[in-house]
Amino acid sequence: MKRRAERRLRSVSDKIRRTEDELATLQAQLGALDHEVDAARIDSLVTESPLARVEHDDAVRMYEAMVRERDRVTRRLDTLRAQRDAYLDDLT
Repeated sequence: MKRRAERRLRSVSDKIRRTEDELATLQAQLGALDHEVDAARIDSLVTESPLARVEHDDAVRMYEAMVRERDRVTRRLDTLRAQRDAYLDDLT
């Protein structure tokens, strides 16, 4: 029983590490995309062209999709941490 809990704990710990790396990457990408959205917004305001407005709208949609992905990964990380805690409880 203890050996099984240790295997599960190692497995979930690896998943937590990978998920944390994924979350850090998403956060960095969101930071860069945030600047892109701002630049597109300013461009659409200054030029008042339909193309600039479309580019801004596309950038906003991409940003919102990435925020949803970040939130999904954050929820998955919370779930994995709860599993880890349960496996630790099994060991004690």
